[in-house]
Amino acid sequence: AFDGFPLLHGHYFGTTNYYESAGYVGLTAVLLAAVAVACRWRQAEVIAFAAVAVLLGAVVYAEPVAHLLASLPLSDLVLWNRALIPLDMVLAVLAGVGLQVIFDRSHERAVQRCLGAAVGLAALGLVLLGVEAVLSGAPSADVAVRARSLLWPAIQAIAAAVFVAVAIADRRRRTRMSHQGAPGGNGLRLAAGLLLAGAEVVFLTTAAPGLWSSSAKAFAVTPAEATLQRVVGSKRVGFGACPSLAQMPSLGILPEANSAYGVAEFAAYDPIVPRSYFASWAAATATPEVSTSESNFCPAITSASIARHYGVAFVLEPAGHAAPAGTVPVRNIDGETLDLVPGAGLVTIQPTSPTPASPAAAASRAERPLPVFAADPASIHFLVDPSRSSTLHIHITDLPGWTATVDGHPLALHPWGGTMLEASVAPGAHRIVVTYGPRSFEAGAALAAATAAALAVGPTVSRRRRRHRRPAPGS
Repeated sequence: AFDGFPLLHGHYFGTTNYYESAGYVGLTAVLLAAVAVACRWRQAEVIAFAAVAVLLGAVVYAEPVAHLLASLPLSDLVLWNRALIPLDMVLAVLAGVGLQVIFDRSHERAVQRCLGAAVGLAALGLVLLGVEAVLSGAPSADVAVRARSLLWPAIQAIAAAVFVAVAIADRRRRTRMSHQGAPGGNGLRLAAGLLLAGAEVVFLTTAAPGLWSSSAKAFAVTPAEATLQRVVGSKRVGFGACPSLAQMPSLGILPEANSAYGVAEFAAYDPIVPRSYFASWAAATATPEVSTSESNFCPAITSASIARHYGVAFVLEPAGHAAPAGTVPVRNIDGETLDLVPGAGLVTIQPTSPTPASPAAAASRAERPLPVFAADPASIHFLVDPSRSSTLHIHITDLPGWTATVDGHPLALHPWGGTMLEASVAPGAHRIVVTYGPRSFEAGAALAAATAAALAVGPTVSRRRRRHRRPAPGS
């Protein structure tokens, strides 16, 4: 697995960042991009994309450029090594231009020479890479990986060389037949073009490992993960051994993949983690607020009271660590201890009184969890039956778009705990439904529908205008 995302067949990508090691377009695309630059170098768009490709290539592969960028103000906010991803996009665009050149002008001597020179340089580069891998002194396993990585580029280089040879032979045949007054066909050149494109398609669809994101299969589930799913259900799981907020947990499931396994964890690894979580945690634990530059929120749950404050019902601890104060050990899962937090839940209720000043004060009051009979990322359904006016604490992120109803009537939601929500309910039995439907989504959907309608109507209007502007015969 890499960074929480399992590979279906357990392939190992090495210690480098996955996004960089898996970014590729194929040698055919690189060759076509070279054809685009050589044959369309006067076209403004080609010049622009070529310049961007050179710049991004320097950012990724030229160490002095990387050092220069790292010295710029605010450079720590940018992961420059991931410039390989937009570089791949730019190369793909140039490859599309090059492919059009091949379609239109592959019978021209200049285009054939350009592609032939690109194939020759690519072949030389592959030979040098192969020699370097053999002479590098690297472990045999690494040498074998490098050798396998050169297989598809070699196949694509051979396919491109075959295309060049067929195009040259076809040009000579067409010239000879034109001298004889016979029409020339495109069948041979078309077959060679299909070979060139086919090699690229087969490479892109088969060379990558079996990633979950491109497979119809679900995530593979280990026995430990299955046990964790079964024991915790829909309740929230926290970690008791995160050294700091800026470090990822070594327990449970990494928080960028936990939702795919159906396990709700009190940890996040995402650029859009609300800053309110960091400020709320600092206030709740009387600790300094940490930097949010790494987009990692992984608080160490040290007591049952702080766990209840954030709706954490279970806490995972590594082997040999003491359980957080006030929790009850319930299961050992593959060396990790799962501790139950009494009184914790996604929704809790307590008699109405001033908001407590700290999590400890909240724990000392008569607050109890409510059973939730339906919940998903966009809705929560539960029943309440308090004997007097009470306050609901809903342990979800306070974001624009959350609304609630009580017995079908609107229920006002208010911020609580710095980053969560609360509501007041009257005595008696009530059905509460909390749903998420931000106005921005509705506006975006309406804008998308209007754009789709404009795109559908636009060609018709354009054709009618051209028809009216067409000059009369003989004018």
